[in-house]
Amino acid sequence: EDKELDTKSNQALLKSLDLALVPSKAKPGSLEALIDDLVDAKETRTLGLLYQPEDRYWRIGRLGFDAVPALIEHLDDDRLTRAMMQGFNNFHSWQLRVSDLASDLLEGLELCEAFRFQAWCTARREEARKLAELHTQHGSIYLAAPVFGRPEAAAAQKLWICLAGPQAGKERVRPVLEAMGQGIFDFGDDPGAANIVKLCGNFMIVSAMEAMAEALTLAEKSGLDRSAVMEMFTQTIFAAPIYQNYGKMIAEKRYTPVGFQQKLGLKDVNLVREVAEYAIMPMPLASLMHDRLLAGVAKGRGEMDWSALSLDVLENAGLELPHNSKP
Repeated sequence: EDKELDTKSNQALLKSLDLALVPSKAKPGSLEALIDDLVDAKETRTLGLLYQPEDRYWRIGRLGFDAVPALIEHLDDDRLTRAMMQGFNNFHSWQLRVSDLASDLLEGLELCEAFRFQAWCTARREEARKLAELHTQHGSIYLAAPVFGRPEAAAAQKLWICLAGPQAGKERVRPVLEAMGQGIFDFGDDPGAANIVKLCGNFMIVSAMEAMAEALTLAEKSGLDRSAVMEMFTQTIFAAPIYQNYGKMIAEKRYTPVGFQQKLGLKDVNLVREVAEYAIMPMPLASLMHDRLLAGVAKGRGEMDWSALSLDVLENAGLELPHNSKP
């Protein structure tokens, strides 16, 4: 037995493969059968670039709102597919799961006969405007609706949703947004505006995690209990979900469940820096976060939760890393 191959990552991959090999019991032609068919998706994508979806996506997308509940149920579907996300530079390629494809369908849902398309992912403002122009040329409506919240938040109707685009489209999609969100914030007719808000929010989240990691490591090196310090803060001056959730993970040096991978956090920080350069806006903290996340990816932590950026802070402080510091 090769112990180098017997890692948690490889064990998880084999488990996902075993799940994918289980025959579908869904009724042919049903929505569940269409979702099961995602296991055979074969396309290769490149991180951060647009791609042309396969026909199997459109068969689900054309169901519109009716597909949303089932897709939400599959956001934790760990079955392996044949689809690949192509890496570049320091990014490794990785195999996509059904959960990834279900998430993609929710991010870009083709809504019924009106062919209205809404993007819930983080993207460049220029890409959003280009997509809006293309949809207008084909008589359809493009909306941007990036969200803040993990998949379980969508199931619990707890997402915060940023919405932008033509008013007629907003009215059409509002029922499905209300089914998943506790609040919808309208940023006007330019779809790119919502993407800017999403980038700003993600930048603030990762910056807050950096501050928490540094503060808690300072507390630990000063002889204090990390968790006790974070508990005091989250019950008083930092009583907000970002500090309560990520703060607890960073304090406990626990980086599961993975909600957002480090390599995706790096992608977003790169987008922030691109927007900042275009706007002639110096962002020294964004440059720091770029280097922090890039260091984590270089050390093999790209698929860990982005809160694992705190491991680099621990290393720089000369502290021993926890046993779960490797993916």
